[in-house]
Formats: sequence, C-alpha cells, structure tokens
Amino acid sequence: MLLNKNSNYFELLGIDEQTTERDIRVAYNKMLRQYSNEKFPEEFQLITEAYKTLMDEKKRVQYIKETSSG
Repeated sequence: MLLNKNSNYFELLGIDEQTTERDIRVAYNKMLRQYSNEKFPEEFQLITEAYKTLMDEKKRVQYIKETSSG
C-alpha cells in the first residue's frame, strides 16, 4: 500500500480543513488519476472513503472533531 491508512483525510488529498467542495472534488479526481482502482485497489478505496467523508458536511464536521481531539 502506497498511501498510509492512518493519514489524515485532508493530508491524503493534499488539501486543508478550510477548503471548498470544489477543491475537494478536484483533489479527489487528481488522486484517482494517480491511483486507479485497477492498479491500486486499497489506495482507491481509501481515497474514496476520504472523499465521501469530506464532501458530506455533517461527516466532515464530525471527522474534524474526532481528529482534532486525538
């Protein structure tokens, strides 16, 4: 596995917590080009999980709370 499962979702996609949905989408698509499902299934799954979490406002807020508290 090239990407670390324990990576922060924001770091994984190369964005910060204040980013817009558009920027999340752009970062996600960039990562998908780099880590296709056929060649990197585990990485693809991790990137998709990060994307789904960060694109849902409620999930994103909860994720930030969880990661900032340790």
